[in-house]
Amino acid sequence: MLGKGEVLHTLEKSVEEWVDNTCLIMFSSREGDPSSSSLLVTMERRTLSRLEAATCGNDVDLDWEVASELSERTDLGHDALLYYHNDPTQENLNISIRHFEHAREICPSDHGCRVAVLRNLAMAKFLDCQISGTYASLDAAISLYREALDLCHLGDPDRPGTVLGLAQALVYRYDKQGCEESVSAEVSKLMAEVQDACSLGSHEHRAAELSLQTCARCGVINDCRSVGLDELISELDLAAQVSPSDYFDTPQRMHNLALVLLRRFELHGELSDLERSIVVHEEAIRLAPASHPDRPRMFASLGVPLLWRFERGRDITDLERSISIAKAALQRTPQSHADRPWILMYLGIASLNRFEQVGDLGDLGKSIVTMEEALQLT
Repeated sequence: MLGKGEVLHTLEKSVEEWVDNTCLIMFSSREGDPSSSSLLVTMERRTLSRLEAATCGNDVDLDWEVASELSERTDLGHDALLYYHNDPTQENLNISIRHFEHAREICPSDHGCRVAVLRNLAMAKFLDCQISGTYASLDAAISLYREALDLCHLGDPDRPGTVLGLAQALVYRYDKQGCEESVSAEVSKLMAEVQDACSLGSHEHRAAELSLQTCARCGVINDCRSVGLDELISELDLAAQVSPSDYFDTPQRMHNLALVLLRRFELHGELSDLERSIVVHEEAIRLAPASHPDRPRMFASLGVPLLWRFERGRDITDLERSISIAKAALQRTPQSHADRPWILMYLGIASLNRFEQVGDLGDLGKSIVTMEEALQLT
Protein backbone atom coordinates (compact mmCIF):
# COMPACT_ATOMS: atom_id res chain seq x y z
CA MET A 1 0.00 0.00 0.00
CA LEU A 2 1.44 3.37 -1.05
CA GLY A 3 0.37 6.34 1.00
CA LYS A 4 -3.36 6.29 1.80
CA GLY A 5 -4.59 5.31 -1.65
CA GLU A 6 -6.10 2.14 -2.97
CA VAL A 7 -4.33 -1.17 -2.41
CA LEU A 8 -3.03 -2.07 -5.86
CA HIS A 9 -1.00 -5.17 -5.16
CA THR A 10 0.01 -7.41 -2.24
CA LEU A 11 2.99 -9.70 -2.18
CA GLU A 12 4.18 -12.14 0.47
CA LYS A 13 7.71 -13.50 0.59
CA SER A 14 9.76 -15.23 3.29
CA VAL A 15 12.81 -13.52 4.73
CA GLU A 16 15.03 -16.06 2.96
CA GLU A 17 13.49 -15.11 -0.40
CA TRP A 18 13.97 -11.39 0.19
CA VAL A 19 17.52 -11.37 1.50
CA ASP A 20 20.27 -10.97 -1.09
CA ASN A 21 17.70 -10.76 -3.88
CA THR A 22 16.02 -8.26 -6.17
CA CYS A 23 12.30 -8.14 -6.83
CA LEU A 24 10.44 -6.10 -9.46
CA ILE A 25 6.92 -5.15 -8.36
CA MET A 26 4.54 -3.84 -11.04
CA PHE A 27 1.65 -1.52 -10.16
CA SER A 28 -1.40 -1.08 -12.39
CA SER A 29 -4.88 0.34 -11.85
CA ARG A 30 -6.34 -2.33 -14.14
CA GLU A 31 -5.01 -5.39 -15.88
CA GLY A 32 -3.19 -4.65 -19.15
CA ASP A 33 -2.83 -0.90 -18.52
CA PRO A 34 0.40 0.10 -20.34
CA SER A 35 0.91 3.12 -18.07
CA SER A 36 1.69 0.98 -15.02
CA SER A 37 4.38 1.96 -12.54
CA SER A 38 6.97 -0.28 -11.03
CA LEU A 39 9.05 -0.54 -7.86
CA LEU A 40 12.44 -2.25 -7.82
CA VAL A 41 13.28 -3.60 -4.35
CA THR A 42 16.74 -4.92 -3.51
CA MET A 43 17.46 -6.56 -0.14
CA GLU A 44 21.05 -6.98 0.97
CA ARG A 45 22.37 -8.97 3.91
CA ARG A 46 24.91 -7.16 6.05
CA THR A 47 26.40 -8.51 9.29
CA LEU A 48 26.31 -5.92 12.05
CA SER A 49 29.07 -5.69 14.56
CA ARG A 50 28.03 -6.37 18.14
CA LEU A 51 28.19 -2.67 18.92
CA GLU A 52 26.07 -1.74 15.90
CA ALA A 53 23.51 -4.35 16.87
CA ALA A 54 23.38 -3.08 20.43
CA THR A 55 22.96 0.55 19.39
CA CYS A 56 20.78 0.17 16.29
CA GLY A 57 18.61 3.25 15.95
CA ASN A 58 21.03 5.62 17.64
CA ASP A 59 20.72 9.03 16.01
CA VAL A 60 23.97 10.57 17.25
CA ASP A 61 26.71 10.38 14.63
CA LEU A 62 30.34 9.66 15.38
CA ASP A 63 33.35 10.52 13.28
CA TRP A 64 33.76 7.62 10.84
CA GLU A 65 37.22 6.66 12.09
CA VAL A 66 36.10 6.76 15.73
CA ALA A 67 32.97 4.74 14.98
CA SER A 68 35.00 2.18 13.07
CA GLU A 69 37.56 1.80 15.87
CA LEU A 70 34.83 1.64 18.51
CA SER A 71 33.10 -1.15 16.62
CA GLU A 72 36.38 -3.00 16.05
CA ARG A 73 37.47 -2.77 19.69
CA THR A 74 34.08 -4.01 20.85
CA ASP A 75 34.20 -6.99 18.51
CA LEU A 76 37.78 -7.80 19.56
CA GLY A 77 36.78 -7.64 23.22
CA HIS A 78 33.92 -10.08 22.68
CA ASP A 79 36.16 -12.34 20.59
CA ALA A 80 38.67 -12.47 23.45
CA LEU A 81 35.85 -13.37 25.84
CA LEU A 82 34.85 -16.17 23.52
CA TYR A 83 38.44 -17.40 23.50
CA TYR A 84 38.38 -17.23 27.30
CA HIS A 85 35.31 -19.46 27.52
CA ASN A 86 37.02 -21.98 25.25
CA ASP A 87 40.38 -21.60 26.97
CA PRO A 88 39.85 -20.00 30.42
CA THR A 89 43.18 -18.26 30.93
CA GLN A 90 43.76 -14.93 32.64
CA GLU A 91 45.56 -13.63 29.53
CA ASN A 92 42.47 -14.04 27.32
CA LEU A 93 40.41 -12.19 29.90
CA ASN A 94 42.99 -9.41 30.19
CA ILE A 95 42.95 -8.94 26.40
CA SER A 96 39.18 -8.55 26.50
CA ILE A 97 39.41 -5.97 29.29
CA ARG A 98 42.02 -3.94 27.39
CA HIS A 99 39.82 -3.74 24.28
CA PHE A 100 36.73 -2.78 26.28
CA GLU A 101 38.71 -0.15 28.21
CA HIS A 102 39.89 1.39 24.96
CA ALA A 103 36.32 1.42 23.66
CA ARG A 104 35.24 3.34 26.76
CA GLU A 105 38.04 5.87 26.33
CA ILE A 106 37.03 6.78 22.76
CA CYS A 107 33.25 6.65 23.22
CA PRO A 108 31.70 10.08 23.98
CA SER A 109 29.86 10.21 27.30
CA ASP A 110 26.65 11.43 25.62
CA HIS A 111 26.61 8.87 22.82
CA GLY A 112 23.84 6.30 22.59
CA CYS A 113 26.26 3.36 22.61
CA ARG A 114 27.82 4.49 25.90
CA VAL A 115 25.60 2.13 27.92
CA ALA A 116 26.68 -0.89 25.87
CA VAL A 117 30.34 0.13 26.15
CA LEU A 118 30.13 0.49 29.94
CA ARG A 119 28.26 -2.80 30.34
CA ASN A 120 30.84 -4.68 28.28
CA LEU A 121 33.68 -3.46 30.48
CA ALA A 122 31.70 -4.03 33.67
CA MET A 123 30.95 -7.61 32.62
CA ALA A 124 34.63 -8.33 31.94
CA LYS A 125 35.75 -6.68 35.18
CA PHE A 126 33.22 -8.70 37.17
CA LEU A 127 34.45 -11.90 35.57
CA ASP A 128 38.04 -10.87 36.38
CA CYS A 129 37.06 -10.41 40.03
CA GLN A 130 35.53 -13.88 40.16
CA ILE A 131 38.60 -15.47 38.59
CA SER A 132 41.40 -13.49 40.24
CA GLY A 133 39.62 -12.75 43.52
CA THR A 134 40.64 -9.06 43.50
CA TYR A 135 38.08 -6.72 45.01
CA ALA A 136 39.41 -3.78 42.99
CA SER A 137 37.88 -5.32 39.86
CA LEU A 138 34.62 -5.91 41.73
CA ASP A 139 34.40 -2.28 42.85
CA ALA A 140 35.17 -1.16 39.30
CA ALA A 141 32.43 -3.41 37.90
CA ILE A 142 29.84 -2.08 40.35
CA SER A 143 30.82 1.52 39.56
CA LEU A 144 30.57 0.87 35.80
CA TYR A 145 27.17 -0.77 36.13
CA ARG A 146 25.90 2.16 38.20
CA GLU A 147 27.17 4.63 35.61
CA ALA A 148 25.47 2.67 32.84
CA LEU A 149 22.24 2.45 34.83
CA ASP A 150 22.17 6.23 35.26
CA LEU A 151 22.05 6.51 31.46
CA CYS A 152 19.16 4.01 31.08
CA HIS A 153 15.64 5.32 31.53
CA LEU A 154 12.75 3.02 32.43
CA GLY A 155 11.67 1.16 29.32
CA ASP A 156 15.13 1.31 27.75
CA PRO A 157 15.90 -2.16 26.25
CA ASP A 158 19.37 -2.01 27.82
CA ARG A 159 18.03 -1.42 31.32
CA PRO A 160 17.07 -4.98 32.45
CA GLY A 161 20.49 -6.38 31.56
CA THR A 162 22.22 -3.47 33.27
CA VAL A 163 20.11 -3.86 36.41
CA LEU A 164 20.85 -7.58 36.46
CA GLY A 165 24.58 -7.03 36.11
CA LEU A 166 24.62 -4.55 38.99
CA ALA A 167 22.58 -6.85 41.23
CA GLN A 168 24.80 -9.86 40.51
CA ALA A 169 27.92 -7.86 41.37
CA LEU A 170 26.31 -6.60 44.60
CA VAL A 171 25.31 -10.14 45.58
CA TYR A 172 28.87 -11.31 44.95
CA ARG A 173 30.21 -8.59 47.25
CA TYR A 174 27.58 -9.49 49.85
CA ASP A 175 28.71 -13.11 49.66
CA LYS A 176 32.41 -12.33 49.95
CA GLN A 177 32.44 -9.36 52.31
CA GLY A 178 29.24 -9.77 54.32
CA CYS A 179 27.98 -6.27 53.64
CA GLU A 180 25.18 -4.61 55.55
CA GLU A 181 21.50 -5.42 55.15
CA SER A 182 21.02 -2.42 52.85
CA VAL A 183 22.69 -4.47 50.08
CA SER A 184 19.99 -7.13 50.33
CA ALA A 185 17.31 -4.44 50.21
CA GLU A 186 18.85 -2.85 47.11
CA VAL A 187 19.12 -6.21 45.35
CA SER A 188 15.46 -6.96 46.12
CA LYS A 189 14.42 -3.61 44.66
CA LEU A 190 16.52 -4.06 41.52
CA MET A 191 15.27 -7.60 40.90
CA ALA A 192 11.65 -6.57 41.39
CA GLU A 193 12.12 -4.10 38.55
CA VAL A 194 13.55 -6.81 36.28
CA GLN A 195 10.80 -9.31 37.09
CA ASP A 196 8.12 -6.68 36.44
CA ALA A 197 9.67 -5.80 33.07
CA CYS A 198 10.40 -9.33 31.82
CA SER A 199 8.12 -12.25 31.10
CA LEU A 200 7.97 -15.26 33.41
CA GLY A 201 10.39 -17.94 32.25
CA SER A 202 12.60 -15.52 30.32
CA HIS A 203 16.37 -15.54 30.78
CA GLU A 204 16.19 -12.22 32.64
CA HIS A 205 13.36 -13.35 34.94
CA ARG A 206 15.24 -16.56 35.84
CA ALA A 207 18.46 -14.63 36.45
CA ALA A 208 16.62 -12.23 38.77
CA GLU A 209 15.13 -15.14 40.69
CA LEU A 210 18.57 -16.73 41.04
CA SER A 211 20.07 -13.46 42.31
CA LEU A 212 17.37 -13.19 44.98
CA GLN A 213 17.92 -16.79 46.07
CA THR A 214 21.69 -16.34 46.18
CA CYS A 215 21.26 -13.18 48.23
CA ALA A 216 19.01 -15.08 50.67
CA ARG A 217 21.61 -17.84 50.89
CA CYS A 218 24.31 -15.29 51.68
CA GLY A 219 22.15 -13.82 54.43
CA VAL A 220 21.67 -17.22 56.05
CA ILE A 221 25.39 -18.06 55.97
CA ASN A 222 27.11 -14.70 56.42
CA ASP A 223 24.72 -13.28 59.01
CA CYS A 224 24.27 -16.61 60.83
CA ARG A 225 20.48 -16.45 60.48
CA SER A 226 18.35 -19.54 61.02
CA VAL A 227 14.95 -17.88 60.61
CA GLY A 228 13.28 -19.16 57.45
CA LEU A 229 16.06 -21.68 56.80
CA ASP A 230 13.71 -24.61 56.16
CA GLU A 231 11.57 -22.53 53.80
CA LEU A 232 14.66 -21.36 51.89
CA ILE A 233 15.88 -24.95 51.48
CA SER A 234 12.48 -25.96 50.11
CA GLU A 235 12.56 -23.06 47.65
CA LEU A 236 16.12 -23.82 46.52
CA ASP A 237 15.34 -27.52 46.25
CA LEU A 238 12.38 -26.83 43.99
CA ALA A 239 14.38 -24.37 41.87
CA ALA A 240 17.17 -26.91 41.37
CA GLN A 241 14.73 -29.66 40.39
CA VAL A 242 12.75 -27.68 37.81
CA SER A 243 15.86 -26.31 36.08
CA PRO A 244 16.98 -28.28 33.01
CA SER A 245 20.28 -30.01 33.80
CA ASP A 246 22.02 -28.26 30.91
CA TYR A 247 20.66 -24.79 31.66
CA PHE A 248 23.21 -22.07 32.35
CA ASP A 249 22.11 -21.36 35.93
CA THR A 250 21.62 -24.94 37.19
CA PRO A 251 25.13 -25.31 38.73
CA GLN A 252 24.70 -22.10 40.74
CA ARG A 253 21.23 -23.13 41.91
CA MET A 254 22.57 -26.50 43.09
CA HIS A 255 25.55 -24.84 44.76
CA ASN A 256 23.18 -22.56 46.69
CA LEU A 257 21.21 -25.59 47.86
CA ALA A 258 24.36 -27.50 48.88
CA LEU A 259 25.65 -24.61 51.00
CA VAL A 260 22.35 -24.03 52.79
CA LEU A 261 21.99 -27.76 53.53
CA LEU A 262 25.47 -27.62 55.02
CA ARG A 263 24.43 -24.63 57.12
CA ARG A 264 21.42 -26.53 58.50
CA PHE A 265 23.70 -29.45 59.33
CA GLU A 266 25.89 -27.03 61.33
CA LEU A 267 22.87 -25.85 63.29
CA HIS A 268 21.02 -29.11 63.87
CA GLY A 269 23.51 -31.90 63.19
CA GLU A 270 21.26 -33.96 60.91
CA LEU A 271 23.54 -36.33 59.02
CA SER A 272 21.05 -36.52 56.13
CA ASP A 273 21.67 -32.81 55.43
CA LEU A 274 25.42 -33.43 55.32
CA GLU A 275 25.04 -36.43 53.01
CA ARG A 276 22.74 -34.55 50.65
CA SER A 277 25.00 -31.49 50.64
CA ILE A 278 27.86 -33.67 49.36
CA VAL A 279 25.70 -35.22 46.63
CA VAL A 280 24.39 -31.84 45.46
CA HIS A 281 27.88 -30.33 45.56
CA GLU A 282 29.16 -33.10 43.33
CA GLU A 283 26.32 -32.64 40.85
CA ALA A 284 26.89 -28.86 40.68
CA ILE A 285 30.57 -29.45 39.86
CA ARG A 286 29.71 -32.04 37.24
CA LEU A 287 27.34 -29.66 35.45
CA ALA A 288 29.55 -26.55 35.63
CA PRO A 289 31.70 -26.02 32.51
CA ALA A 290 35.43 -25.48 32.92
CA SER A 291 35.03 -21.74 32.22
CA HIS A 292 32.31 -21.28 34.87
CA PRO A 293 33.64 -18.52 37.18
CA ASP A 294 32.38 -20.25 40.34
CA ARG A 295 33.61 -23.75 39.46
CA PRO A 296 36.89 -23.52 41.44
CA ARG A 297 34.98 -22.38 44.51
CA MET A 298 32.36 -25.11 44.09
CA PHE A 299 35.16 -27.64 43.88
CA ALA A 300 36.95 -26.28 46.94
CA SER A 301 33.79 -26.10 49.06
CA LEU A 302 33.10 -29.81 48.50
CA GLY A 303 36.10 -30.61 50.68
CA VAL A 304 34.46 -29.11 53.78
CA PRO A 305 31.47 -31.48 54.06
CA LEU A 306 33.76 -34.40 53.25
CA LEU A 307 35.99 -33.40 56.17
CA TRP A 308 32.98 -33.07 58.46
CA ARG A 309 31.71 -36.49 57.41
CA PHE A 310 35.12 -37.94 58.25
CA GLU A 311 34.95 -36.34 61.70
CA ARG A 312 31.59 -38.10 62.18
CA GLY A 313 32.25 -41.50 60.62
CA ARG A 314 36.09 -41.68 60.67
CA ASP A 315 36.14 -43.04 57.11
CA ILE A 316 39.70 -42.34 55.95
CA THR A 317 38.49 -42.21 52.33
CA ASP A 318 36.57 -38.99 53.08
CA LEU A 319 39.65 -37.45 54.69
CA GLU A 320 41.95 -38.39 51.82
CA ARG A 321 39.49 -37.01 49.31
CA SER A 322 39.09 -33.77 51.28
CA ILE A 323 42.86 -33.23 51.35
CA SER A 324 43.17 -34.02 47.65
CA ILE A 325 40.43 -31.50 46.81
CA ALA A 326 42.06 -28.81 48.95
CA LYS A 327 45.43 -29.26 47.27
CA ALA A 328 43.88 -29.15 43.79
CA ALA A 329 41.85 -26.08 44.75
CA LEU A 330 44.97 -24.25 45.90
CA GLN A 331 46.63 -24.91 42.56
CA ARG A 332 43.65 -23.27 40.81
CA THR A 333 43.41 -20.32 43.21
CA PRO A 334 45.75 -17.32 42.65
CA GLN A 335 47.87 -16.13 45.57
CA SER A 336 45.87 -12.90 45.86
CA HIS A 337 42.45 -14.56 45.68
CA ALA A 338 40.08 -13.89 48.59
CA ASP A 339 39.20 -17.61 48.84
CA ARG A 340 42.77 -18.74 49.42
CA PRO A 341 42.86 -18.23 53.24
CA TRP A 342 39.86 -20.45 54.01
CA ILE A 343 41.07 -23.17 51.61
CA LEU A 344 44.45 -23.13 53.39
CA MET A 345 42.73 -23.25 56.77
CA TYR A 346 40.62 -26.28 55.97
CA LEU A 347 43.63 -28.03 54.37
CA GLY A 348 45.52 -27.41 57.61
CA ILE A 349 42.68 -28.88 59.68
CA ALA A 350 42.40 -31.88 57.36
CA SER A 351 46.16 -32.48 57.53
CA LEU A 352 46.00 -32.32 61.33
CA ASN A 353 43.18 -34.87 61.30
CA ARG A 354 45.29 -37.20 59.18
CA PHE A 355 48.25 -36.79 61.55
CA GLU A 356 45.99 -37.79 64.45
CA GLN A 357 44.68 -40.75 62.44
CA VAL A 358 47.94 -42.02 60.89
CA GLY A 359 50.68 -40.43 62.98
CA ASP A 360 52.76 -39.06 60.08
CA LEU A 361 54.79 -36.06 61.28
CA GLY A 362 54.81 -34.72 57.73
CA ASP A 363 51.07 -34.08 58.05
CA LEU A 364 51.63 -32.20 61.30
CA GLY A 365 54.24 -29.99 59.66
CA LYS A 366 51.97 -29.38 56.67
CA SER A 367 49.14 -28.44 59.00
CA ILE A 368 51.25 -25.83 60.82
CA VAL A 369 52.63 -24.29 57.61
CA THR A 370 49.25 -23.99 55.87
CA MET A 371 47.48 -22.53 58.92
CA GLU A 372 50.23 -19.96 59.37
CA GLU A 373 49.94 -18.96 55.71
CA ALA A 374 46.18 -18.67 56.08
CA LEU A 375 46.56 -16.37 59.08
CA GLN A 376 49.10 -14.21 57.22
CA LEU A 377 46.64 -13.69 54.36
CA THR A 378 43.72 -12.68 56.58
